[in-house]
Amino acid sequence: MRRVWSLGVCAPLFLFGCSDTPDGEDTSSTSDASDSSASTAEDDSGDGDGDGDGDGDGDGDGDGDGDGDGDGDGDTNACDFELKDQIDLGAAMADLAALADIGSTNGDTRSLGTPGYAASLDFVEQALIPLGYEITREPFDVEAFTEFTDPVLEATSPDPVTHVPGDDFVTMQYSGAGDVVALVTGVETSSGSSGCNADAFTGFPAGNIALIRRGGCTFRTKAINAQDAGAAAVLVFNNTGGLFTPTLGENPGVNIPVLLTTAALGQELDAGTSNGITVHVAVDAELVTVATENLFAQTIDGDASTVLVLGSHLDSVPAGPGINDNGSGAALMLELARGFATCTPTAKVQFSWWGAEEVGLVGSTHHVNAMTSADLDAVIGYFNYDMVASPNFTRFVYDGDGSGTGAAGPDGSGIIERELIRTFDDLDLQVVPALLDNRSDYAAFAEAGIPVGGLFTGAEAVKSAEEAGSQGGEEGVAYDACYHRACDTLANLDQGIFELNMKSAAHALQFFATDPSELASLASVRTPVTALRLPSVDDHSAGCQHHLDR
Repeated sequence: MRRVWSLGVCAPLFLFGCSDTPDGEDTSSTSDASDSSASTAEDDSGDGDGDGDGDGDGDGDGDGDGDGDGDGDGDTNACDFELKDQIDLGAAMADLAALADIGSTNGDTRSLGTPGYAASLDFVEQALIPLGYEITREPFDVEAFTEFTDPVLEATSPDPVTHVPGDDFVTMQYSGAGDVVALVTGVETSSGSSGCNADAFTGFPAGNIALIRRGGCTFRTKAINAQDAGAAAVLVFNNTGGLFTPTLGENPGVNIPVLLTTAALGQELDAGTSNGITVHVAVDAELVTVATENLFAQTIDGDASTVLVLGSHLDSVPAGPGINDNGSGAALMLELARGFATCTPTAKVQFSWWGAEEVGLVGSTHHVNAMTSADLDAVIGYFNYDMVASPNFTRFVYDGDGSGTGAAGPDGSGIIERELIRTFDDLDLQVVPALLDNRSDYAAFAEAGIPVGGLFTGAEAVKSAEEAGSQGGEEGVAYDACYHRACDTLANLDQGIFELNMKSAAHALQFFATDPSELASLASVRTPVTALRLPSVDDHSAGCQHHLDR
């Protein structure tokens, strides 16, 4: 491998049988690297890469990797063709165009509880119907954060200044409501873990507004520490350029207003604290119960006691239509489902489009929590596809074996990582291991001890010099400067990496659907992995749910 080391509803559980109760981060241009990936991907066709193609080679990979794959799957392949060679970029781009159109005709969003999300579900479902899968929706309720008026942030003294919502600051999802005028007090604002420890608030003047720098721990941790110290509101300023839509997570226990400001505004406020600066903060919001749904397509064929689950979230944030985040993952999944429709898998396969990911991984967590022990035992691997077409991408593959980040997933996650890397290896393209920090929809599966893996191309963090050297693109520029913004449109994609990621996902699907034994052999000895939620690690090296943190 060539890698760069850097840092409870009954009816929808059709896959496993029925249970009444639960068991228990710039531009829209294509970078140099994307040109490379696009051109090389076109050459990726039946080149004897040892994918276990059913050509009688017994999967003897011929790549000298010594993985000992040894599937012996030369007997019967799930498909009579190379699935990755069936990937149609044009069809997947048409799906993304449809999702973009849904966003533009529904208030430029496809977020939880909106007509745009409902229309997105309908679109995917209608595309699946002719393919012959068993299709089911899984309803669930979410306590959705709803703002009724624009938030307010303005300095009242010594120099009155009104700041602009959406440009200078945003409300954190699940912020408390309130209207406060108070002095601003900085809390370790030069620290990379500002506000992460309760001790940092020793002597904090109760009733003041806490100013905290992003980084080092979750937004919720910072807000709770400030609230417990008597803060009347919290201002977290970004540690990098721009804004995005952050969240405290569903039901965070935060009852005071919490805003995210730009780095520039935060630094301005921080400088003003030495002379005493008073600001007015107001948030008019509450939680509203919203009914929403997950969507599943399951193969008719395959052993129901040996199940592969693939997933991508379908919802966007309220700020935009979410075409990279995560229309790209949703379209990847739909293209896989099209290509796989005529295959006859050994393992049963479930394609999953999750709802309410952007408010705290709610849809996938609900699904896992509604499963019995037998349901969970049947799932031998979960594959996550979230933000797979970032314009200034890095080729991230989740670090299942922990060899690149020091934090491994559940046993078997390294096996999934190996096969997701294989397509890149075949093209002599380097990948970067991404930390499995449980901030995307694989979290609930990992916490159940199920092997997990997936692909990612970066969010609003900036690309390092090392990554630019191995991946191409622009050093010091965000992977996706439109992350959680209105500009996350059809122009906000790199088609080359999108196609390559679809091919990688297709190979992994065909490989494990043909011979699931390597993963299945681990199902009886599972250890849940909950320690992957690492508050000290910068969140934008892995997954979509970064906005929960720092």
